Amino acid sequence: MAGPLQGVRIFDLTHAAVGPWGIMILASMGASVIKVENPEGDLIRGMKPRYLDLAAVYMHCNLGKKGIYLDLKSPKGQEVAWRLLKEADVFAENMRTGAADRLGLTYEAVAKANPRMVYGNFPGYGSTGPLRERGSADPSGQAFSGAVSVTGKRDGEGEFIRWYALHDLNAASYLATTLLLGLLYRERSGKGLRVESPQVAASVAVQTSRIAEFLATGENVPRMGSAT
Repeated sequence: MAGPLQGVRIFDLTHAAVGPWGIMILASMGASVIKVENPEGDLIRGMKPRYLDLAAVYMHCNLGKKGIYLDLKSPKGQEVAWRLLKEADVFAENMRTGAADRLGLTYEAVAKANPRMVYGNFPGYGSTGPLRERGSADPSGQAFSGAVSVTGKRDGEGEFIRWYALHDLNAASYLATTLLLGLLYRERSGKGLRVESPQVAASVAVQTSRIAEFLATGENVPRMGSAT
């Protein structure tokens, strides 16, 4: 049975967990995804546990995708990338802010080649501000978003949520939703656009009820849950 995104083509330049998981959600809806990796491969390929000499988490985050290795710093790699981009509906990357630009993959350049492109960038801390060039991961996202301060034993110290990549997977859901809204906008307007969903913003958003409690009372909210 065809999914609702059948016919949608995605150029997936994401890596690690947040980006690949979010794009995998769209692949599960029927989108045709080409995952683009540098010659060294995605950094999570070598993680354990492994199956058939490949990290289980890598296989899980990239289910239903096709893959290609491209050296985007080489003329041949650029040639292939632009050929794919001209035929794609969605471009997604989650590198540090500025990295895609240095490869020539700016929004302006991609939109000129493909005016209907939904261009999604998903940096850890947004494309503006003092942390824009900083890399992000689940633990740092928990810390910078304040999640650690409201997690743990009620009268104890703050704790990280140690369950596997909870904030990564939450951010991935926001990533997928953001791209779906971009596709909806394109369907209605006939125009492409640039969308962004930083990981730390998703980590803040999931705490809105706790933030509302603080704003309503002016008192620090008690910690809830314990990782132990």
